[in-house]
Amino acid sequence: MTRTQVTRKTYPVIAKAPHRLRIMLIITGLESGGSEIQLMHLARGLNKTHEVVVMSLTPGGVHRETLRKAGVAVQSLNSKNPLNLISNTRAAIKKFKPDVVHAWLWHASITARLACIGLDVPLIGAMRGQEPTRPRYWVERITRPLVSHYTANSEYIANYYSLRGSKVTIIPNGWPPQMWTQKYGTRRKKHAIAVSRLVIEKDLTTMIHAMKIASDWKLSIVSTGPREPELRTLVAELGLTNVEFLGYRKDVPALVARASCLIHLAFEESSPNAVIEALLLATPVITSDIPALRELVGSRGTLIPNGSPQRLATALQAIASRPNQSTTRAAQIWAQERFALSSMVHAHEALYTLYARANQK
Repeated sequence: MTRTQVTRKTYPVIAKAPHRLRIMLIITGLESGGSEIQLMHLARGLNKTHEVVVMSLTPGGVHRETLRKAGVAVQSLNSKNPLNLISNTRAAIKKFKPDVVHAWLWHASITARLACIGLDVPLIGAMRGQEPTRPRYWVERITRPLVSHYTANSEYIANYYSLRGSKVTIIPNGWPPQMWTQKYGTRRKKHAIAVSRLVIEKDLTTMIHAMKIASDWKLSIVSTGPREPELRTLVAELGLTNVEFLGYRKDVPALVARASCLIHLAFEESSPNAVIEALLLATPVITSDIPALRELVGSRGTLIPNGSPQRLATALQAIASRPNQSTTRAAQIWAQERFALSSMVHAHEALYTLYARANQK
């Protein structure tokens, strides 16, 4: 295959597809999570004009039925044996004969790389977050020659993986316009929301401790994860009655729109959907002062250090006493231009078209 040189930019030039493309999107699972939501949006958008198959390495998932109802074909593999997983993925690719394969998340990405060896199909890798362990990071680096091209959802992530020039295209996350044009009701006073997987990469402990200081505020935590029992125990030990766990919810935009602010504290991050949703909905944002979130939020929200309940409590009280509607409205306008779903879908379509054409030569 001839590798096409794609310049590094946010949105590739949109070219008309030579025909109805056959696109396979491979992901580790379809449970709740930022990458899973973005893949769902992408698959539904592409499926209007192309033939799309979503392959999940694991069965189940909250987004499976949503995809199927939208007419997107969903396949799943359920093997704990890595060799069988690679073999079955390879067989599925050969059967579908896609013009392009796009792999999302680490397990799916490595599986797809090994499965595509010797197959005449362009493989694109989606880089969407920092790897939690060094072994994973180096496995990605070692298998990098097997990838035709990369997408990243932020400059920070592209730089983290040392992706340069024609090897990567930056495509920000995308959201449908009806999310911010819908009416959600009155904003609640002194009611914060955190939409975050309950995992060690998120600084949920600081959020909970801050509620002891800002006792006149309420915190609603949306989503699930392995740390939930531990965090519920912490809430009980602190004697807090102003913290609630809502679990997985389908009405996240409504919850964010009615909240006084969104809190998103993380030790590692790329381009979190929850923060983007808050910006799109003109909900004030308090987030961690780390590189990825500085790139995303900047002066459009409040940046604080991790591990400081007092700083978080102070930031909450500042929002309660001096809500800055002009700042949040300016942030909303910026976000609506940058994170439009149509732009995200068209950017992927242009990239797939480019590699499909190159592979036909």
